[in-house]
Amino acid sequence: MHNAQLTAAQTPQYDAAALDLIGELESARDPLEILTVAAQWINDPDIFAWMMLPIAKNHTEISLVSTYPLPKANISALIDDFVYAVGGTASAYGADVASPDVVEIKQKALNETGAGGPMAEQVFNDVGIFTRGKLHAVVRVCSSRAGEEITSSVQRIAKIIGPYVDACLLAQRDKGRRQSDQESAGLDTLAFRTRLEQEINDVRQSPREVSLLRIKLQRVSGPVSASELERAYAVARALVEQSVRGADVVGMISDSDIGILMPNTGPRKALIGAMRIADALSNHPGVTQHLEHFIGVSGWAISGSDVDGLLMETELAATQAQYATFGAVQLYM
Repeated sequence: MHNAQLTAAQTPQYDAAALDLIGELESARDPLEILTVAAQWINDPDIFAWMMLPIAKNHTEISLVSTYPLPKANISALIDDFVYAVGGTASAYGADVASPDVVEIKQKALNETGAGGPMAEQVFNDVGIFTRGKLHAVVRVCSSRAGEEITSSVQRIAKIIGPYVDACLLAQRDKGRRQSDQESAGLDTLAFRTRLEQEINDVRQSPREVSLLRIKLQRVSGPVSASELERAYAVARALVEQSVRGADVVGMISDSDIGILMPNTGPRKALIGAMRIADALSNHPGVTQHLEHFIGVSGWAISGSDVDGLLMETELAATQAQYATFGAVQLYM
């Protein structure tokens, strides 16, 4: 048995075939569908299975796509080896990998009948899915022979599917957060306003700096399905929550505007935080393909204003940002 080293995918050349693949990935809704599209696109007879393991805390799903149905014993052996092999590498990146005994398997066979499966001599190629400077998942390709062309193809396709895997995991994480009543992040409109009022009341008693960010999301022109738009909003919300500090409070100001309350934060640090969020949104195709974003910043220094005043100031600042450029950040003056 030969185990290839975990490698990062290299930048591919987007030829016509790759663009066809990207078109198919647009309709993939989860990691299993993404992996299925990838396996069908490569269509190498020497590859008998593809596996994808997300590297995320509390994520226990593993996707398996095989050319033909595999016996249960073979599936268990493949997954055990994959999870244990990836675990050491993932920890080097500060990531979490679930134990094999709690992994939930999602699988699909490309052909319902036929002979095929693990050979006496198995070759594993492991490739990391990297986007935004982070390791999000590892793909393992199981083949009956070694070869540079297989390794090269796997690295190339990993680079192409990376943003789509990232978007799916972010959307799943966002859905989980919104379903948890114990999460303070992602407050609805009423709860976020209540939290703002509480903060302003506290500041009136003990004057200090506080800032408020408004992230205005707008649909780009062009045809887009409701599910694609919903996924883009989910990815944007998840990116925002990943980009804020632990003390910050994220919530909805309106159906499409995200608010961030930044306690004990003056204009300079608020602008730095806003630019960090703008960069995260601007660099993710899962957002930029369907949404534009603009950020308005306002804050309470000593005297300040009331909640409605702060909200209006961020609205005016975000509107000014719209007249500047895509992804602009504007401080209310």
